[in-house]
Amino acid sequence: MGVGLGGFPWLPKIGVEVFPVHRTKPMKRITEFLKIANGLLSGETVSLDGEFFKVKDIKLENKPASKPLIYLATSGPRLLTSAPKLVDGVIISPALMTPEITSEKVELVRKSGESGGKTDVASYILANVSKDVKKAEAETKSYYFLVYQVAEVLKTETFASYDLNDEDLAGVREAWRRKDFAAAAKAMPDGVLDALTLTGDPDSCIERLNDYRKVGVDLPIIMPIGDVDAAIRAFAP
Repeated sequence: MGVGLGGFPWLPKIGVEVFPVHRTKPMKRITEFLKIANGLLSGETVSLDGEFFKVKDIKLENKPASKPLIYLATSGPRLLTSAPKLVDGVIISPALMTPEITSEKVELVRKSGESGGKTDVASYILANVSKDVKKAEAETKSYYFLVYQVAEVLKTETFASYDLNDEDLAGVREAWRRKDFAAAAKAMPDGVLDALTLTGDPDSCIERLNDYRKVGVDLPIIMPIGDVDAAIRAFAP
């Protein structure tokens, strides 16, 4: 069972406030929800007089034969630190995160969960697997979600380990602002693909996937683009 706070900028489009955080209190909201969900799925009778959720003496009509695992989607340090007390696992990336930053997120979970059981770490990873490496690289560079993230979301410091600076990324960002997506793809540095994706032939993609496993990702969730069948064949057990 996966839970999360929802994504920005989509939430405001359906009338859900995201900011200011001191008023919307996302940490408190998700914590209250998880208290209720954990109790119900464990077969308990639950009461909670919370700020966001108020329930009294509710119980599932049929208790699950076994309690479903709950995974919390988050990359924020406060929730990652609290996760071992609240859930069975975390999903730390929406698809684009370097192994170096992934390692930092995993460490937050591991340190806070040292006294209890292990909290699984899952992470979405964008992949484009092909024997035609040039074709795969071109497809990944033009993938709208990657272009959007590089242009609007990811800070330049994300790429510090890959020797990319503001000047290297300026072409992508300027083309995005002009809504010239073809130019943005053409300006995308090869280093961005190395930093954020599994793009290339099957052997190199598997080798790169192992970098995520080495830093603590227990459950890689492959997000394939391009030749999906090739990705399935490459990553199948």
